[in-house]
Amino acid sequence: MKHTKGPWRVAKVDGKKLTCVYTDRTNIALLVHQEDANLIASAPELLEILNNLLNDLPFGIEEAYEITTWHKSGGSGTMGNNSTKKLIKSIKEAKQAIAKAGGV
Repeated sequence: MKHTKGPWRVAKVDGKKLTCVYTDRTNIALLVHQEDANLIASAPELLEILNNLLNDLPFGIEEAYEITTWHKSGGSGTMGNNSTKKLIKSIKEAKQAIAKAGGV
């Protein structure tokens, strides 16, 4: 994935109501709302953390389905069927967000 490497920073522009998101080498965005600038500036870090989280999971979607099937067949454990469905949904959404960030 190609994007301007972080960290991205936020600063007011010449005391005006505009806020700039920038790196040491380039301006990323010029915005009116400080809150939007803060969110945009956090994007590279959030993307990295989300990628790390998915990579660090001890299982993927396929294994989560197996856990659900195991519970339905009477298996026991610490993760219930509803929790597994929520986890599967979150994994899918995280992968979609990463793809969106990559322009897919």
